[in-house]
Amino acid sequence: MRQGVNMWKITVDADQGFQDFFSWFTPEQAEIVANVGAQTAVTSLKERVFAGKGVKDKPMRYKDKIYSKEWAKIRREGRKKTKTQPAIPGGKTTDKRDLTMTGQMLAAVHAKDAIRTATGATAIVTVGGDGHVKKKALNNQFLTPWFGISPDDEELTAGVMRDTMDELLGRRENK
Repeated sequence: MRQGVNMWKITVDADQGFQDFFSWFTPEQAEIVANVGAQTAVTSLKERVFAGKGVKDKPMRYKDKIYSKEWAKIRREGRKKTKTQPAIPGGKTTDKRDLTMTGQMLAAVHAKDAIRTATGATAIVTVGGDGHVKKKALNNQFLTPWFGISPDDEELTAGVMRDTMDELLGRRENK
């Protein structure tokens, strides 16, 4: 699996690194593998960010100075309420940066349908939504990189893609 990353696009190529396998696949099967890889990448990215980790699988910075004034105030007030597990309304914690104040940014991360290539298929993971959501996502990316495939995301995605290829080829062992 090769990933290309710019701010709004992660490319999941089902053909990169798997060329030998794809000689046995139909174009439709290659699309299935790319779509499964992209959906897995989206899920893994969202779960990682929700856990407060950035693209290097390390906790994202969460000092008040990197938040908006509104969110910094909520965080400070939440910290005053309890020392062990500061919380804000809705049960969200204020002791980690998880980009879920409104949820719009993570909700806008999605996979586009795969397209066929000469040797397989490619699927795109991107941030959709309106200009406001993209601006917030870009600002957060500059503060603490979050959009991209982390090493753990890549390992999981490649494993799921391999399993999908095995299933399509009928090589899945009965467990």
